[in-house]
Amino acid sequence: MSHETNLEKAQTELLSLAEFYSADADTLRLKYKQIEKLIGPGHHSPSEGSYCETLLKEFLRRTLPRHVSVDSGFIRRVSEVDWSKHSATLPPDSPIATPQLDIIIHDSTDFAPLFRSEDLVVVLPEAAKAVIEVKKCLDFSKLDDAVKKIGKTRQLLRRWRFESYKVFTCIFAFSLADDLNPKTKLYSDSFENRFRDTVAEFDGLCDAPDLLIALPKLAFHQSAGNVAHFDYCPMAPPDQETPNIAGQFLLFLLTNYTSWATQGRALQYPEPLRSWRQPAFKVEPAVLMK
Repeated sequence: MSHETNLEKAQTELLSLAEFYSADADTLRLKYKQIEKLIGPGHHSPSEGSYCETLLKEFLRRTLPRHVSVDSGFIRRVSEVDWSKHSATLPPDSPIATPQLDIIIHDSTDFAPLFRSEDLVVVLPEAAKAVIEVKKCLDFSKLDDAVKKIGKTRQLLRRWRFESYKVFTCIFAFSLADDLNPKTKLYSDSFENRFRDTVAEFDGLCDAPDLLIALPKLAFHQSAGNVAHFDYCPMAPPDQETPNIAGQFLLFLLTNYTSWATQGRALQYPEPLRSWRQPAFKVEPAVLMK
């Protein structure tokens, strides 16, 4: 078999792998639509949100490395030291735990949870690898809630963690409400405004989410650098017959944060996204962040 034939075969296999993981995004949305049809699109209850969390947890548990666990719960400090201020002491009224988080991806090999009851956990700050807030349908109110919760969590982790490496944060929505889905432009200005306002509220001692995905099409990704630049990343452009890359993109980013050396899956950066993504906005005062 010639070198060219081997190369073509490898490219075909890689394409098939990308399509395999990308199909998970469509499967997630299909299951979400099934429950919506069963109980009606106008019906809202806490159990619907829990079901969406369960769908995403199941997807992540199937695909992430075994040394991390995927649960819901809290991150709790065990020290009075404020590591963001060179070992100063935390104020007496400092929170002892984060808000309740929809999904915590944590190292369960080197750090056992402080508490576990089924898939509800309390974990150490050093164990946390990623935090995801899950929304059934993302509207402005839910965007505001999710960005503030992630901002608060990131601020607390800055103070609680001896190691300064970053915890990946994400908002994952199964659909997008009309108030965040303008008809005359690619995306709503509310994303930029909400990200910027939240960072300002915490005096720059937090981060906006690294990734926001709203199925089936929209995502914002924070590019690397000292200033928080966000790119608009369409997951499935309407004029192209391509697989939805939301699942592959999320897994690619998560494995970079949760894996060491060869422990992660051999997921490549979604190739179509190199030409699809485009600069959207930047968030200040990001220059104050690590």
